[in-house]
Order: sequence, then C-alpha cells, then structure tokens
Amino acid sequence: MKIITILLLFSGFCLSANAQTVTFQSDDDKLMIFRGATVEIDTDTAYIISSTRAQKLNRQLDELGQIKGIYNQLLTNRNKLLNELTAIEETLGKVIVRMEADSGFLNQNMADIIADIDQTLLELKQNNETLATNNRALTQKIDKLNHLVKALRKETRWIWWNGLADKILVFGAGIGVGALAVLILL
Repeated sequence: MKIITILLLFSGFCLSANAQTVTFQSDDDKLMIFRGATVEIDTDTAYIISSTRAQKLNRQLDELGQIKGIYNQLLTNRNKLLNELTAIEETLGKVIVRMEADSGFLNQNMADIIADIDQTLLELKQNNETLATNNRALTQKIDKLNHLVKALRKETRWIWWNGLADKILVFGAGIGVGALAVLILL
C-alpha cells in the first residue's frame, strides 16, 4: 500500500507539474515553459518562439557580438588613423610655415645676392672701360716706342757707318803714315 500511495502521489505530482501555471510579467526577459504548462501573461505583449528559432536567434546574437567586436576594433583603428592624420596635418602645417619662412628668407637673400651681382657687374664694366682706356694708351705708347726703336736703329746704323768711315779713314791714314815712314827710312 505504501507503494500505491507513493505511486499516486508521484502521478499527482507529475500531473500537477504538467499542469503547472506560470506567470509572465512585464519585468521578465525570458521564460522557459514545458509542454502542458499553463502560461498566464501579466503584461501588454509577449512573444512565444520555438527552441529552434531561439537557437537561430542565439547564433545571430553571437554573430552580432562578433560583428560588434570587429566594429569596435575598426572604430579603434579609425580613431588611431584620425589621430595620426591630425599629427601629419600638424606636421605638414609646420613644414608649410617653415617653407614660407625659408622662402621669404631666400627671397631676401636672393635680392641681396642680385644686388651684389649688379654691383659687381657695374664694377666689372668700369674695370673694362678702364682697361680699354689703358689698352689704347698702351697701344699708343707701343707705337711711339716702335717709332723710337726705328729711329734708334737708324741712328745706330748712322753711328756705325760713321764709325766705320772713321776707322777706314784712320786705317787709310795709318797706312799712308806707315808708307811714308818706310819711304823716309829707306
């Protein structure tokens, strides 16, 4: 009898478990319900889905979690790239400022250099004019020296011929005196 009592209690318990009433309230996220259970909905709206659909949704939620992780990683990479681009932009700005400053400095230096070159060209023109004047004067002096050399050559020839004539005259006089002396002594 004990066994029958236990069996009756157990079957009653199973029936009461199958005939269990479950209340779904507005603050519940999910509720697992088994066959034969009675559901009392204590909210405006509730959805019931099968376990297959729940598994599919769970897989999609897992994929969504992976996509969210990838999105967060891409967002981090994007922020790093934006920071690097900002740093590059600042560096380029500094380079542009330096280039403009250097350009101004070079323009000023170029103006000074061009002014120096102009001054040097002016001095070279003046030197060339002075050299041309000196060359003309030197050419005139060379011409005068050439005339003087010609005159000195003529004078030297005249002196030489005059000296030769004197020598011939002295030689002739010496021969004449010698011949007279020989004639007198003989």
